Amino acid sequence: MFEFTKSTPVMFIGTTSLALATILAGTIVTSLDQATARQCASHNWPADAHHVHIEWCRNNGYSVR
Repeated sequence: MFEFTKSTPVMFIGTTSLALATILAGTIVTSLDQATARQCASHNWPADAHHVHIEWCRNNGYSVR
């Protein structure tokens, strides 16, 4: 039953897929962090939620000017 997973093409495809998924996850996290930092610096949110957003940014280490 597990002989299929021992083949070289299956191992190559599996390893390559895992590597690409890891790189993609790192890129997404970095992009999200950068977008959050820009939003905290520019105060780009609804006026009625200003206090909540400022507090969240400060608590999470983002600059709010």
